[in-house]
Amino acid sequence: MRKGQSKEAKKENSGYTMLLNEKTRRGNFVYVEALAAGSIARFSQHACRPNAQFVEMQNRTQV
Repeated sequence: MRKGQSKEAKKENSGYTMLLNEKTRRGNFVYVEALAAGSIARFSQHACRPNAQFVEMQNRTQV
């Protein structure tokens, strides 16, 4: 959880949410919610000994 994140957002966390460092121009948090979509890779964040590293990239001028 991040400082400033709303209580509602904390309650809605499915356990597969990855909060990114980036914020929108309006100051909203940017996150990936892998509960409803995604492949088996969504579980890699929860591995005991993960062998992958997530790198944030932005390919648009606006978020």
